[in-house]
Amino acid sequence: MTTFEGRMASFEGRMTTFEARMTTFESRMSTFERGMTKLSADVEHLQKDSTEVKADVRQVRDRQERDFRLLFGAVITVALGLGALIARGFGWLQ
Repeated sequence: MTTFEGRMASFEGRMTTFEARMTTFESRMSTFERGMTKLSADVEHLQKDSTEVKADVRQVRDRQERDFRLLFGAVITVALGLGALIARGFGWLQ
C-alpha cells in the first residue's frame, strides 16, 4: 500500500467517524428542536395565563374598592346612629 492509499484510507475512516458524529448531532438537534417547540408553546400558555390573572386582579381591586366604600358608609351610619341614641338617652336631644 502506498502512502497515498494509506492517507486515503485514513481519510475515509475519518469521514466515516465524522458522518457518524453528524448523524448523532442531527439526532440531538432534532430532539432539541422538539423541546424548543414545546417550550415555546408552554411560554405562550404562561403568557395567556398571566394576562388572565392580571384581569382577575383588576376585578378584585374594583370589588375591594366598592366593598370598602360600602363598609365605610355603614360604619359611619352606625356611629352616627349610636351617637344620636346616646345623645337622646342623656337628654341632649329632644
